[in-house]
Amino acid sequence: MRRALAIDPTDLYALINLGQLELLDGRPAEALAVYQKIGADDEVSVAFRCTVVAMAEHSLGHAQASQQALNELIAKDAALVACQIAEVYAWRARSKKAFEWLERAYRQRDAGVVSMKADPLFKSLRGDPRSMRC
Repeated sequence: MRRALAIDPTDLYALINLGQLELLDGRPAEALAVYQKIGADDEVSVAFRCTVVAMAEHSLGHAQASQQALNELIAKDAALVACQIAEVYAWRARSKKAFEWLERAYRQRDAGVVSMKADPLFKSLRGDPRSMRC
């Protein structure tokens, strides 16, 4: 990811992936610093930025900032990114809300549902009987 960013420092997917790696490695402050580099040029960038900022702020113990990012994501993009909203709830270990949003993602034919079982951001849902239906 760092090599990709050396070539193009604004590459959305390299920023998202590097930030997720930092988050999964237990470095939410570093993840947040990466996420702050994601521009607000288009709807996709804003949606992904809000998703990952909500998770990083939660990990830092900043409940209000995390909820603000999640509220913005839901208000602006719920029809497009239900799976990412589910990721935020799963990251917070709020399984009931995560599954509600996964059901919505399924109804919306959100492509993110396809990789749900392999997505490390859904780790908190593994073992839950509801995850067997996904």
